[in-house]
Amino acid sequence: MHVIFDTLIDSFIENKIGIAQHFLSESLALHLKENLVFLYRDSQLKSAGTGEHTVLKINNLSRGDKIHWLDRKNNNIQKIHFSILWMTLCYTLIQTIILALRVMNFIIRYMKKEVFI
Repeated sequence: MHVIFDTLIDSFIENKIGIAQHFLSESLALHLKENLVFLYRDSQLKSAGTGEHTVLKINNLSRGDKIHWLDRKNNNIQKIHFSILWMTLCYTLIQTIILALRVMNFIIRYMKKEVFI
């Protein structure tokens, strides 16, 4: 899985969009698609807005899309699986950033010592 995450991260850096073959299994992609089609047909998608909860503003000029939040309230195993996959990717990305910051910190400290020695 880390190879796919690395591919997504590299692709995002290179292309400003993350693309990786087989990030979703065929089965998971099919189930998620079927679920979205059902939600659309059943008019369960909500108008997207800006803000959240009590300050949510719906303005079709700025956002005209429809959304469906992925959360564990739905008890849909495919949605939960996708959420876990997404959270794992985010965790991997954060760990990668932390590692890069540590390396940069080490290099800066090393360069300061070299300059003043």
